[in-house]
Amino acid sequence: MRIGLLFLWLLHFLPMKWVNYLGSLLGSLAYVVAKQRRLVTLTNLQLCFPQWSESERQSIAKKHFQAFATHILSQGMAWFSPLHKMKQVVRYEHFNYLEEALKEGPVIILAPHFFGMDTGGICLAADVNILSLYARHKNPKIDQQIQRHRLRWARGKMFSRQDGIRPIVKELKTGWAFYYHPDLDFGAKESIFVDFFTQQAATVPALSRLSKLTRAKVVPSYAYQDYAKGTLTIRFYKAWDNYPTEDVYLDTRRMNAFIEERVLERPELYLWSHKRFKTRPDGMPSPYN
Repeated sequence: MRIGLLFLWLLHFLPMKWVNYLGSLLGSLAYVVAKQRRLVTLTNLQLCFPQWSESERQSIAKKHFQAFATHILSQGMAWFSPLHKMKQVVRYEHFNYLEEALKEGPVIILAPHFFGMDTGGICLAADVNILSLYARHKNPKIDQQIQRHRLRWARGKMFSRQDGIRPIVKELKTGWAFYYHPDLDFGAKESIFVDFFTQQAATVPALSRLSKLTRAKVVPSYAYQDYAKGTLTIRFYKAWDNYPTEDVYLDTRRMNAFIEERVLERPELYLWSHKRFKTRPDGMPSPYN
C-alpha cells in the first residue's frame, strides 16, 4: 500500500499530458496481459454494438484500457495536488445548472461510470457539499486512506454501501448534493431489468425512488478526459423536468437512455470492463461463461 501511495504521490508532480502518456502505455500493456477483463470488455461491446465490426470493437476496447489506466494514475493529482492546480486540470461545463437546482433544495447528481468521475468528484467536493457512496475496502488501512483523500477538502461525507441508503436520505433532506453512480450490476435483488442498448440490464431503480422520497432534483452529469489537452471536464445538464413519475420503470429507462447518449459520444470512456450483464432474466445464461 505504501509503495502504491508513494507512486501516486510522485505522479502528482507531473503534467497531466505526461500522466496521460504513461496511462496509454500501461493500458496498452494491460490490454495484452489482462485476458479476463479484455474478454469482458469485448463481450459487453459485442452485446451492445452488434453492428460494429470486430476490429472496431477491439479498437474501442484497447482505448478503454488506456483510459482506465490513465484514470487510475490521475488519482495522484486528485489525492495530492493543491486545489489551485486541480482547478487547472478539472473544468466544469454548465455548472450553473447545478447551482440553480441547489437553490431549490436537495440535488442528486447522476454521475455514470465514465473515467474521470472519481477525480472530478473530489474536485467538485471543494465547491459543493457532496454526499457519496462507496464500497468499503476489506483492508481497514486502505479504506481509511481512501476516505481521507476523497474527503480532503472537509466538505463531503462518505457512506459505505454496507450502511444502506438511510444515511443518504437523512443528509439529502438537509439540502446536500448526492454524487450518485447507480449504473452497475448490483444483482437481481436490488434491480429491475431495463433496456440498455440492445440488452435487458439489471438496473438499480433507486434514482427514481430517492428523488421521490427526498424531493430532490436530478441533475445529470458526465465526466470525461481529454487526453490531447490534459484536462478533465464535468459537464452538467439541466435538472430533469417531470421527474420522478409514477412509473419507476420509465424513470429508470430515462436514466439508461441518458447514459447511452453519452456513451455514443465517447464509447471508450465508459466502464465496459465491468460485468454489466452478469445478472440475467430467468432462463438466460451469463454471457461471460
